[in-house]
Amino acid sequence: MTQSLRRQVNIYGAIAAMVPKEYSAYSVWVWMQFVVQILSMMIFVYFWRAVYAGASTLGGLNLQQTINYILLAQILMPLVETRMIFMFGFMVRNGAVAIELLRPLDFQGRFYVENLAGLGVFAVEKLPLLLIAIVFFGLQLPVDLAVWGVFAVSLVLGRASFFSSIGFSLRSRSTAPRRGGFRSCALAWQLFSAARSCH
Repeated sequence: MTQSLRRQVNIYGAIAAMVPKEYSAYSVWVWMQFVVQILSMMIFVYFWRAVYAGASTLGGLNLQQTINYILLAQILMPLVETRMIFMFGFMVRNGAVAIELLRPLDFQGRFYVENLAGLGVFAVEKLPLLLIAIVFFGLQLPVDLAVWGVFAVSLVLGRASFFSSIGFSLRSRSTAPRRGGFRSCALAWQLFSAARSCH
């Protein structure tokens, strides 16, 4: 039992260790993304300063609150977006799904570990952007550590729910293609409708 667990931890640990190497292999891409995000932060800040030039508040938010929201969204966007759908589409098109399923690993577990490791890499990668936003653009972060703890837990749980929904839709499509796909679409529509009615 413990040997099997240790073996699984070693396998998934090796997968997680490959993720930073994969990102650092494309150093030009990392630097270009960094420069583009700095430029987009500058554009957003100056745009909203121009919008707020004639008013102190818009929609109940003052300039500093709006800049905080915009800058946090720019910095955290890569942390919350995922390209798994595109990756699965690429794998289906190239026939790589069959090869992945032959490996002695849990298909969904492997991608979940890779995604969590990528989340950590992106978090470290965005620290310089965060410092630039604080020093040059006046970003104000929450001081309460509980807010950061809740954010971290919600980020990890959001990733887990995304992966469990992929697993659900893959299982439902493999057993009943039309009905499972319809259920997934119906569930997504119900969640969207509920979110819209809350506003």
